[in-house]
Amino acid sequence: MKGYYKNLHANKIQEINMSLYETISKNEMQAVLSVKKMKRCYYILKMNKLKILKPEVAKMLINSSFKEIELNGLKNIDDKSLNFLSQTQAALDLGITSLKVEQAKILLQNKAALNFSNLKNITVAASKVLSSYQGNILDFPALKSIHPKAFSYLTEFKNDFLTIGNLTQKAIYKN
Repeated sequence: MKGYYKNLHANKIQEINMSLYETISKNEMQAVLSVKKMKRCYYILKMNKLKILKPEVAKMLINSSFKEIELNGLKNIDDKSLNFLSQTQAALDLGITSLKVEQAKILLQNKAALNFSNLKNITVAASKVLSSYQGNILDFPALKSIHPKAFSYLTEFKNDFLTIGNLTQKAIYKN
């Protein structure tokens, strides 16, 4: 047992910060993915100024070793790219500003964690879909208002952590 604990301190967090990029090509992503990975590292990919995520680039991330992928600047994403991104093993931090029901269904493929860093409102229908999310974290830090039924659906999330923004008593949903 003595040797078992010997190398626990060797775990490292490795961050690949590509936050200066507004677009990324397939070749640029290939270069990122070709970097030799060390064992026992927690890899984070930050692309927080990315405006467009092309499907061929998102597909390359499916079998990557990233534990977290941050895309805070990505305000919109097409369904094909979202489908590939959702198949990764990584926790996703998405900057999308709206969430359609079909996109919520696509995101159910992800089993890590979902953070919607710029989502200020969520529909009842999208909330209903996300209530069955099987990942460990659902995070809505920017949520400003929510319909009571949407709130009810989100609270059906049964895994580890659910965060629903900075809602106050005045956060009234208006149709």
